[in-house]
Amino acid sequence: MPLYVAICRAISNRIQMIPSREWTHVTTEEVDTDNWGFGGYTTTTIREGCAPMSGTWLQRGDQTDGNNR
Repeated sequence: MPLYVAICRAISNRIQMIPSREWTHVTTEEVDTDNWGFGGYTTTTIREGCAPMSGTWLQRGDQTDGNNR
C-alpha cells in the first residue's frame, strides 16, 4: 500500500472518532521539493547533499525520501 494511502486512512479513521461528523474529507497534494524544506534549505538542496544537515537520514546513507525509516 502506498504511504499516502496509509496516511489518508489513518487520518480519516481519527477524524471519524469525532462525534457529529457525517463526512470526512482528506486532501493531499504533492509539493515540489523546491517549495519546501528544513532549516532554511530546500528539500532539493538537502537531497543533493549540499546542505549541512547533521544527524539526518541522508547522512546515515539512506537515499530514500525520508519516509522509509
